[in-house]
Amino acid sequence: MRLLKYIAFVVLSLSGSFAQAGFIASGNQVSTLSLKQDAVSFYDYTNGSANTGFEESNSLLFFITEFAGSHHLVGLFDSPVESQDMGGVDLLMEDKSFNLGGFDFIDDQGPNGDYFWQNTLGTLSVFKSGWAKGYSDGFVYNIGGTLGTDITLKLSKLRGINAISFLNFDGQGNIISRESLDTTFDIKYIVDTNSNRDQLVSTPSHLFSFGLALLVLTLVRRNAKN
Repeated sequence: MRLLKYIAFVVLSLSGSFAQAGFIASGNQVSTLSLKQDAVSFYDYTNGSANTGFEESNSLLFFITEFAGSHHLVGLFDSPVESQDMGGVDLLMEDKSFNLGGFDFIDDQGPNGDYFWQNTLGTLSVFKSGWAKGYSDGFVYNIGGTLGTDITLKLSKLRGINAISFLNFDGQGNIISRESLDTTFDIKYIVDTNSNRDQLVSTPSHLFSFGLALLVLTLVRRNAKN
């Protein structure tokens, strides 16, 4: 089933010329942060908190990093420097991607730290985070691949949090914008073919590819019914 969905996604993507490709969060295209070190080293867990330089008080921040061809979703909860009170959040993550990812690091995970649970398939994770005044929390999640990325995050029981944002970066590593997020949002990877719609309609090879994609989707639906 998952293989058929992946094939359908790839064929649909290839049915038009590649105009633009990238990650989207909650329906908005986002830009990644290019790193010069791996994502866990960048997180720089020191003195019980993250030290990336992007932490913000009373905020939940999310963004995607890229290093050596690998992409990671990073979550930063509050700021160890500016934190004025304790805080917390419960996070449920569902990974429906073709290539499943996994947590490379969870801040304060352990018997005396934050609660973490994951099913045996690795598709569903629960992370209950809490931090004291003067500390922060967060995680580093390894996205298994780009094509076929389909991750949903659900946040609940927010304490000491005033804002939830997804950060966008320029090529120099500066924040250029931020998208406000609801407590439930998804992250996907798409190929945008809208700017080549005329070519898609007029070129026979594109029509063939599109027809093949529809055939695969039909097989997916029949499998689902069975």
